[in-house]
Amino acid sequence: FSAVVVFYFWGSSGTHSGSSLSYIKKYNLDEKFSSADSPLPFPPEADPPPEEGKGLFKVMTYNIGYLSGMTNNLPIERTYSLFEDNLQRVTDVINHLKPDFIGFQEIDLRSARSYMINQVDSIAKHCGYGFADISINWDMRYVPFPYWPPSAHFGSILSAQAILSRYPIKSSERIVFDKPQNTPFYYNAFYIDRLAEIAIVETGRGGQLVIINVHLEAFDRDTRIEQAKE
Repeated sequence: FSAVVVFYFWGSSGTHSGSSLSYIKKYNLDEKFSSADSPLPFPPEADPPPEEGKGLFKVMTYNIGYLSGMTNNLPIERTYSLFEDNLQRVTDVINHLKPDFIGFQEIDLRSARSYMINQVDSIAKHCGYGFADISINWDMRYVPFPYWPPSAHFGSILSAQAILSRYPIKSSERIVFDKPQNTPFYYNAFYIDRLAEIAIVETGRGGQLVIINVHLEAFDRDTRIEQAKE
């Protein structure tokens, strides 16, 4: 029993707190970053990038499921090449569509389940985004899920919601929603935080934009409705 209690408090504890849970990052895009040049075919109806000077912005929202593809939440072993290939697929899509802003959900910063790849940094540098707003929403020393076999456990997780921007991000705010009330306390202790991530962006066109990146509760409808209202 004592071992279970120790694991509960250790595993559900994180490595970040306070202001370190939300921060703005600027990238030096002149740094070399290797990437295979293998664009994927796209449907002809894909939107072209907006014309310069037309006062238009292209915005994308993208839940990348920590680049796990269709293996997400399955109790199976994932190879490094799976994440490498899916990173290439994601960056090919982004480089084709060229959005000005992207709101990501389920994007890993440093997690055992995705081979410690910082997916925000990788995508920003592959796709030429100079600014990121990062709000950590899952920081655990050990997550015992999927439950069986233990070799499939997620283990240590540092995951986030993130906004990539081609324009400077001036400020950010991280709002945490309430977790489902009908789930056990030990489940919620290891469960992801659902957030509204708010970034203020300076567009350089005489004004600012407020971008809100939201990741609502997926499994409990009543909780999701309350989060949407908030």
